[in-house]
Amino acid sequence: MDEISTGLDSSTTYQIVNSLRQNIHIFKGTALISLLQPAPETYNLFDDIILLSDSQIVYQGPREDVLDFFESMGFRCPERKGVADFLQEVTSRKDQEQYWICKDEPYSFVTVKEFAEAFQSFHIGRKLGDELATPFDKTKSHPAAMKTEKYGVRKKELLDACIAREYLLMKRNSFVYIFKLTQLTIMAVIGMTIFLRTEMHKNTTEDGNIYTGALFFIVITVMFNGMSELAMTIVKLPVFYKQRGLLFYPAWAYALPSWFLKIPITFVEVGVWVFITYYVIGFDPNVGRLFRQYLLLLLLNQVASSLFRFIAAASRNMIIANTFGTFALLLLFALGGFVLSRENIKKWWIWVYWSSPLMYAQNAIVVNEFLGKSWSKALVEIPCVFSQAVVYGAIVYAMIGFEWTAAKFFWYLFFTFFSQLYFTFFGMMAVAATTNQHIAAIIAVAFYALWNLFSGEMLVGPSKALFMDEISTGLDSSTTYQIVNSLRQTVHILNGTALISLLQPAPETYDLFDDIILLSDSRIIYQGPREDVLNFFESMGFRCPERKGVADFLQEVTSRKDQEQYWAHKDEPYSFVTAKEFAEAFQSFHFGRKLGDELATPFDKTKSHPAALKTEKYGVRKKELLDACISREYLLMKRNSFVYIFKLTQLTIVAMIAMTIFLRTEMHKNTTEDGNIYTGALFFTVMMVMFNGMSELAMTILKLPVFYKQRGLLFYPAWAYALPSWFLKIPITFVEVGVWVFITYYVIGFDPNVGRLFRQYLLLLLLNQTASSLFRFIAAACRSMIVANTFGSFALVLPFALGGIVLSRENVKKWWIWGYWSSPMMYAQNAILVNEFLGKSWSKNASTNSTESLGVAVLKARGFFTEAHWYWIGAGALLGFIFVFNFCYTVALTYLNPFEKPQAVITVESDNAKTEGKIELSSHRKGSIDQTASTESGEEIGRSISSVSSSVRAEAIAEARRNNKKGMVLPFQPLSITFDDIRYSVDMPEEMKSQGVPEDRLELLKGVSGAFRPGVLTALMGVSGAGKTTLMDVLAGRKTGGYIEGSISISGYPKKQETFARISGYCEQNDIHSPHVTVHESLLYSAWLRLPPNVDAETRKVRVFCVVSTFF
Repeated sequence: MDEISTGLDSSTTYQIVNSLRQNIHIFKGTALISLLQPAPETYNLFDDIILLSDSQIVYQGPREDVLDFFESMGFRCPERKGVADFLQEVTSRKDQEQYWICKDEPYSFVTVKEFAEAFQSFHIGRKLGDELATPFDKTKSHPAAMKTEKYGVRKKELLDACIAREYLLMKRNSFVYIFKLTQLTIMAVIGMTIFLRTEMHKNTTEDGNIYTGALFFIVITVMFNGMSELAMTIVKLPVFYKQRGLLFYPAWAYALPSWFLKIPITFVEVGVWVFITYYVIGFDPNVGRLFRQYLLLLLLNQVASSLFRFIAAASRNMIIANTFGTFALLLLFALGGFVLSRENIKKWWIWVYWSSPLMYAQNAIVVNEFLGKSWSKALVEIPCVFSQAVVYGAIVYAMIGFEWTAAKFFWYLFFTFFSQLYFTFFGMMAVAATTNQHIAAIIAVAFYALWNLFSGEMLVGPSKALFMDEISTGLDSSTTYQIVNSLRQTVHILNGTALISLLQPAPETYDLFDDIILLSDSRIIYQGPREDVLNFFESMGFRCPERKGVADFLQEVTSRKDQEQYWAHKDEPYSFVTAKEFAEAFQSFHFGRKLGDELATPFDKTKSHPAALKTEKYGVRKKELLDACISREYLLMKRNSFVYIFKLTQLTIVAMIAMTIFLRTEMHKNTTEDGNIYTGALFFTVMMVMFNGMSELAMTILKLPVFYKQRGLLFYPAWAYALPSWFLKIPITFVEVGVWVFITYYVIGFDPNVGRLFRQYLLLLLLNQTASSLFRFIAAACRSMIVANTFGSFALVLPFALGGIVLSRENVKKWWIWGYWSSPMMYAQNAILVNEFLGKSWSKNASTNSTESLGVAVLKARGFFTEAHWYWIGAGALLGFIFVFNFCYTVALTYLNPFEKPQAVITVESDNAKTEGKIELSSHRKGSIDQTASTESGEEIGRSISSVSSSVRAEAIAEARRNNKKGMVLPFQPLSITFDDIRYSVDMPEEMKSQGVPEDRLELLKGVSGAFRPGVLTALMGVSGAGKTTLMDVLAGRKTGGYIEGSISISGYPKKQETFARISGYCEQNDIHSPHVTVHESLLYSAWLRLPPNVDAETRKVRVFCVVSTFF
């Protein structure tokens, strides 16, 4: 258990460790607990101590002998000094000398290495060495001590547990499904009005093309409706990885419920779409075709959900999925049968066509519609028409056949991999974060240092009033002392004001403060000089013991469970004094009266300078604000250079692929059909360049928390933050668009005029900037990955449908024409087509009977504008969109706040305080150990545990009996753990190599050895950065990177990580739990999967109740 006391007061930590101690002693368990600086009463609960410093073990053995070892080295713990504090400081260069007792001998610093070597010759060290050198007698260990089954229950139980948990999460996330259904209903109504039955005829192939566009819009909408699975899957991945590592369940037991439990929702969602739109749009009235469309969209929605779940599981990180997904999915989209027909796809890319889910869906839904009776009077040219039996068979083959044979399953994954445009199309890369595992590991190491970064941010400014919350979290007492001492000097010298919140500071840190505010049950108990706080409580009848830290006393004297021990009037009966009574008594205390008088006296403003309060909102001029934000944004861009390099590489690869798809030698300029192929190439170019800016969505959302914090502290206004994130990206846009245009333009075979080349370059430059601005605005407006994902499909599919490709201008309904004119894609598409088709290479006559040029004929055939000035209209419109989107981005940053809001916490004790008389102590007194079981376990302990004295065992059993604990005892096999010469190293960071460090590896554990025995509670201690968490991670098998050397044995058997998780538990310093599941539900789920299969449901509930009662 790693740093279990973080954020807890000493009383709560004591109760937890005491409960663990009883369990360990009675059940002969093995426990290693890492603590930074436990309070004296908590320290005295441990049997053994491991002191780690500078990645080496300085001492390992009984707690009673640790001071003898250091005295043999010439260092003694002062009488009033806590032993834990002494052990923390005696190996520190800055604190060691004060403990030197050999005053007749000169002092010299004793290094950690010298302590470690001296311990080998100390009698405890020699005994430990002899134990490690002696082979373990495996006859003393039951062969079943190491689990042979990988999972705790049968496959059916595994699946049942995962189904129950997934169903619970779906209920807790019901808002997402309701929101999706509402959004789909709105989109269905919009689809009805765009493709309205009264405006759509069935007389010509042109009418058929409009219906084809309507069906394509339906396919895209239904497919992207499954995109919310991406966000929800990535959000749940950290919990899955943790539970998979603990062998809760195999991956298939987790994956199956997340698939088939969503099927009923799919029935409802697709039903809403089909039964709203089918007859209103005017599809074939045959009811059989209605239900066949329903079935097809049902399968498509399931394909989409499965696809997005796969993308989430494969990517694991939002930015990676977004950046790489653009490449994979745009290619699939281009070759799905809509941009290019099957006949026009090059033979070396035909395999992508056959592997595109869009192709199968589009062909099937088009065949279902156009082979109906309402189309029997007209011959509609539909590319790639297959019989229905062949199409449905191919879909079933792709969905089921690929999954059950090795070769087909491989191709299924390959095809799905190339289907990620559905994800990046709406910027849903922004859901990730899950986090990159390597970056997460670095952040985990430096986590607590971030708490103190805020202090530095505040101190470098001109702040005269400092408010600092829990700055000591994760720091040892020596470091905390130095920080508070520096702040004290700053406040005294500069005459500042500081309010610092600390949980339980060490005595020397407590003595640095001038005033004390004691808060309990939302009331101020005391506020005044530190020297008088004990006098106040003595006036109330409570006295701090001589060897008790004042901070610990103040923490416990207001607590119902700890207050009685400090009652000083033994000749008077004790009754609990509530926080309310303390607060009322303080009003009559002399410092309370003085404070009241000060507050009642109006402040004399003549004693304060008028400039004491700032009149300017920000600290520097506007130019300085902008310069600072530019410098910071430039630094962030350099630190994220990998993203921009990756994007440029991706763009280069896609440009080369586009060259081979639309190859000049295969593309002619003789007919309007040839022009349609060039139109598809230009549409693909517009799509590619536009969605290349999607990475801005992820990077913007990830930076928003820091922005909101600094905006609230008035570091800068929103415009000073927004402008650099816009114009510093312009040079990158020049490079990216240049790579695309200068690679593809002449190879594809666009008009060879160099002027038109540079005009296409300028247009795509503006389009890329428009896209980046749009995605930044969406990120700032949505502020959350899941919200951006769910709402993004509604926001982006509509402009896509009204951009001029799915529906030409003439076919857009008059009540939706505003959507056409407000679509950036429309202006980009018209401008780039005008630039191409009005060139000389398209100037030949369209036919012998027409004087119209071929280029103009192509433009008219697709409903685009034919005037040359439309290039400049399009370019100007895109420039306008850039300013509009950046303005909206700035407005969103200025006025919108993060979704998270602080919630009030109501303490339970405040309710209990209202009752009279003595009340039963909190639930930790309600136990989990049966008296009979305690007796049996006590006898067993007496027979087998040699490392714990009989008095300690008897004390533990007696304490359990005194508490009258009730509950159950499960079968438990005691184990011992030994580790010998463990070394852990990582590759030397490049920064350290650049500073002249010659080694190739950085060693984090330096040959540590030790043993943990059954029935022994061991404390792992050391200063911050000593290597406590690293050692715990190595022993628990959590280190997946780096180099591990040495041996770890479990009761004499070599440790096997695959089954070690079944017999061990690891409480991490920063653990991961689902935010949608309560603590009780998490324990029930864990018990279901971790307890033996012969334990029934009722017994599991009793066990969970016992655990909850013990620790909560």
